[in-house]
Amino acid sequence: MAASAMCSFVTVVVELVEVFRSHRSHRSRERDRAAHGDRSDREHWVDKQDNQNTAVTQSSQRRHSKGGVPPDVVNSVVPIDKNRKSRQFVFESSKECVCVNIIELADANYGLYVWPCAPVLAQYIWFYRDHVKGKRVIELGCGTGLPGILAALLGARVTLSDSANLPICLKHCQRNVEANGLSTTEVPVLGVTWGAFTPSLFELGPLDLILGSDILYEPKDFENVIVTASYLLHQNQHARFWATYQLRNAEYNLEKLLKKWNLVCMRVPLDHFDADTPSIGGSNLPGVHQIEMLVMTVDPTQEEPKPPKKDTIRWS
Repeated sequence: MAASAMCSFVTVVVELVEVFRSHRSHRSRERDRAAHGDRSDREHWVDKQDNQNTAVTQSSQRRHSKGGVPPDVVNSVVPIDKNRKSRQFVFESSKECVCVNIIELADANYGLYVWPCAPVLAQYIWFYRDHVKGKRVIELGCGTGLPGILAALLGARVTLSDSANLPICLKHCQRNVEANGLSTTEVPVLGVTWGAFTPSLFELGPLDLILGSDILYEPKDFENVIVTASYLLHQNQHARFWATYQLRNAEYNLEKLLKKWNLVCMRVPLDHFDADTPSIGGSNLPGVHQIEMLVMTVDPTQEEPKPPKKDTIRWS
């Protein structure tokens, strides 16, 4: 019995040794293959990656050439300090001229380059520059900050704001403030998220003007934008909300939201303030895009909306 058990044990050991040798030999071949390369497999992989990269690039180019939705930060591999360009928007009359320098980043987040609505709103501000001087202004969803920075250069006391969840946009806006010889003490940049009742919103001082350029972009955000504007307008009954809006879908309707939040809206024809042109401020914007200029105020015929319940307030 002892001899038989010993033989069985030896057999098992031999089998394990063979398995180990076979595994080690296989791993050795894999290392050699990785070191020296299996040309056909490697070329196939490289070709596959090149094709994928080419497809992504072509897709991105098609979206931009057709005016489609720009890629977001996650899909962009462009570093923050690379592929930047500076644009200058010139607003002039026979008596004065104001230049606004805007730094843009290619293929990046929504708020890192100028959209067609921004020069239209800036032109409205320029046209009514005598009204803007000295006013207390906040720009919501400011992005690059073109309209708000122009207002500041014209003598308004401006606060720029964008989503508190987008620090990259806030930092970029600060750079544009500084690119125009202003400090972030003169023109603070705050995180104010639409629809969120946060300390940064509550701590805003009195306002005369609220600016918004193409912030009515995503339908899912429409009510959050209107809620924030309604709150600020009801806190500042004399204030006006100047907003530019690009028509993308005829089915989008703001009237129900405006009525719900006790606001009224007036559309201003573009030719009333010299914005009926594809080129504003010496730029190639707004191009052929259909832009509307809106002025919103509190509806004087309606009661003030009830403040949100404590358990419905969103905190960032």
